Amino acid sequence: MMSRNSNPLFSKLRKVHAICDAHSDLRAAFDDVREDAKHLKAPISIDLTSRCNLFCEGCYYYEGNDQAMTDEEDAAKWRAFFKAQAENGTKYLYIAGAEPALHPERLRAAADYVSNGIIAANGTIKIDPDIPYRIAVSVWGGPDVTAKLRGGGTFWKALRNYARDPRALFSYTINSQNIGEIREVAHIMKDQGAQMTFNMYSPTESYLSKIARGVENDDAFFRFSSEHDNLAFKSDDLKRCREEVDEIIDDFQGTVVYPSAFNHEVTIDGPLFDIDENTGIATNCAGLHNGTHKTILSTLKESPNKCCIPNIDCKTCRLLANVLPSRLAPYDKDVQDAQAVRNWLNIRRYWSWFYLKKPYVELRAPATSSVLNQDRQNVPAQ
Repeated sequence: MMSRNSNPLFSKLRKVHAICDAHSDLRAAFDDVREDAKHLKAPISIDLTSRCNLFCEGCYYYEGNDQAMTDEEDAAKWRAFFKAQAENGTKYLYIAGAEPALHPERLRAAADYVSNGIIAANGTIKIDPDIPYRIAVSVWGGPDVTAKLRGGGTFWKALRNYARDPRALFSYTINSQNIGEIREVAHIMKDQGAQMTFNMYSPTESYLSKIARGVENDDAFFRFSSEHDNLAFKSDDLKRCREEVDEIIDDFQGTVVYPSAFNHEVTIDGPLFDIDENTGIATNCAGLHNGTHKTILSTLKESPNKCCIPNIDCKTCRLLANVLPSRLAPYDKDVQDAQAVRNWLNIRRYWSWFYLKKPYVELRAPATSSVLNQDRQNVPAQ
């Protein structure tokens, strides 16, 4: 068994502590985010349903074969399940699906037993206001692009349902085709009093295979994609995305909540995770089913698959749901100096905002330093 002194994580944490001890602002921030993490004891991912009311191009759920395509229909079994999870110590639920808002009775059962959680929703159905969970409403561009990519004009309906909802954030899923729409949508969010952040589209293995093989389009989740017209990022797209989002963060402070340090991480060219060359599976992703994390399918059976979003190709995965929780532990690059620790703590504070609805106040370097986040302003919670 590896001793505490030889464990690489503990070694990095010791460096974090040493740097924080020399900077009072970092020490206070580090203590805060450690306290926040306690709210996520024994978290579970839940695919609440296999049903959806949209047809998103390259859908994470349907474009592949590693998801359940049926539901457990007995409401009593769902209630019994959530009751058992609470009794076993679960403190947080990651609720997705296809579209979980289609089953308000299952959401009610979850909230009756587990007080903290997040719901990934498409925004077309208003979730009961007394459900206390964070709601991440996905946005795929402006009104016209959303209609093209999602198979329906959902943009304004989502805003009507959630723009003023204190539980909600709007997660703009950036893909190769909607980078030019970000500024327009940020203006709309500002006018509507909503808060927006970003997610990075990540193709499934099936989607990439169909593109590579020139498979004929269908009328569902592969309606227009081809070798020359698809949602996957190329190197130039990632560079353009990084530059555009950096400008948006500066220009829409208070509306857009997203650390520039995180933006620079998720737009690097190449895999974000360490990949096992034999299996093609990421080895350091927080979404892996590795004994400490599990996903319950819509059948109420535990998932036997690699992770909570199993259709995604690990080599091109940039999904916020996987990348952000994976950044709770520091990497080697995070402990090089005070600014590296500051960037990492900003990512962790962003995690607290995203999952726990905590205020996001970005740590800024002293005014005399020339660093990445020098001129960022504080961003209030909605």
